[in-house]
Amino acid sequence: AVRRISNERISTSTVWKYFSKLPINANGKQEVQCSKCFKKLAYCSSTTGMSKHIKAFHWKPEEHPQLPGAKKKGPMGPSGDVETIKSREFMSKYIHAKPPLAKSESQMLDRSLARFVVDNFLALRIVDSASFKDLMNNANPQYKP
Repeated sequence: AVRRISNERISTSTVWKYFSKLPINANGKQEVQCSKCFKKLAYCSSTTGMSKHIKAFHWKPEEHPQLPGAKKKGPMGPSGDVETIKSREFMSKYIHAKPPLAKSESQMLDRSLARFVVDNFLALRIVDSASFKDLMNNANPQYKP
């Protein structure tokens, strides 16, 4: 998809599906904003930062099989070259990682946990036990009591 981003040039990068150019800020800098999380990034004629943001925070292989900067074909074929393998290993940490809990969700879980301990006359040290931590990690890995 070709998209005109200014009178000067036409952009063909797929990252423009996820970003909008913002007016030049008070410091005279150009910024773009992610349409998924609304994060603002500096923009200086290159889509590299936007591509890295999408890959780090929003990339799902089934939705974005090829983003700019991804290796196309290498000496071992389209998906087996060394750079692609290294990239997949690195990205797998981010692809499968879940975002941290929102503060409100964490506070709600804290209140529920406190109510559980009080209602059942449990010792507060229960939250320090390995088995309790294992239970909570299995229930919600992002929650840390």
